[in-house]
Amino acid sequence: MSNARTEQNQKKLIRIIAEVLRCDPALINENTRLASLPAWNSLANINLIVAVEEQFNIEATPKMLTEMTSFEGIMSILDRLGAS
Repeated sequence: MSNARTEQNQKKLIRIIAEVLRCDPALINENTRLASLPAWNSLANINLIVAVEEQFNIEATPKMLTEMTSFEGIMSILDRLGAS
């Protein structure tokens, strides 16, 4: 995946996480573990998965869902699927 697409996906993912968790985008970076964000709970987890699938036009497998615990984990999935 090109650096421009990766950077675009990173910005898009930060926006999605911030919107779903109603938090400051400045709190989110490549080292962010989602459970460390104040609004994180099981419902937020489901809402985030749905938002990521819709916004990136992907369908996460059950194995992928277990990887969606951090910014880096979600980006890894997006890269593997060639999402944009």
